[in-house]
Amino acid sequence: MSVVTGRNSFTLEREMAEYVYSWLNRACPIVKREFATPWGVCDFVGISIYPERVCERLRLGQRRPIGPFSRIDLLNRVPDRNTGTAVSIRAIAAQARQNRSVVQEELHRLVAGKFVAITEGKVQKLNGWAPLHRSIVAVELKLDRVREALDQAISNREFATESYVALPEAVASRLSEVKIRDFRRCGVGMLGVSTLRCRVHVMPSTQNVANPVLQMHCIERSWRAIQVLVARGGQRGVIGN
Repeated sequence: MSVVTGRNSFTLEREMAEYVYSWLNRACPIVKREFATPWGVCDFVGISIYPERVCERLRLGQRRPIGPFSRIDLLNRVPDRNTGTAVSIRAIAAQARQNRSVVQEELHRLVAGKFVAITEGKVQKLNGWAPLHRSIVAVELKLDRVREALDQAISNREFATESYVALPEAVASRLSEVKIRDFRRCGVGMLGVSTLRCRVHVMPSTQNVANPVLQMHCIERSWRAIQVLVARGGQRGVIGN
């Protein structure tokens, strides 16, 4: 289907991609394309970070990614050393509903990465930097099929601080007030795309409804790009796959 936008037309979603990337990259120095989520693939995810928190993590010697989702989940169950509290391995295993030996092995991996310390069977997190992100922006591209795109964008709020649907400008500008109210009610932003500009028709909600473990998982998958960005002094334009 060809969607007309003034003098221009988009015949494929990927034709809109370069314009959406440029718009997103102005706010987010790290942009990842085709980002896999538990419910499907998100077309674009943009990440903005706190460089000083990245430097604090590196100062602690935490140079590797934390690891898979299950390990991040365990780490989030461990109290921070700065709180003065600790938790037993048995208690973490009970909370996570996992076998104690599996949890113990994962915790030792976290020890090797300098993310936690274990003293006399008690575990503490070596932190002071989380979260690393200022914002995580998700964008779904669609030529039409607005309801499908909206459903995907709602799911993306599970990890994103801002979630958008990007539509051709002609489609976005002629949507009924009912559909626009659906976007606002769901907290999803709407972006109209043309070859001239990207126009925000509906601002997304910035109310934090995201799962912090999913957010950290998203950031950890971008950890190497984050290190490159900080090494460059915070310059823009780090693209992930």
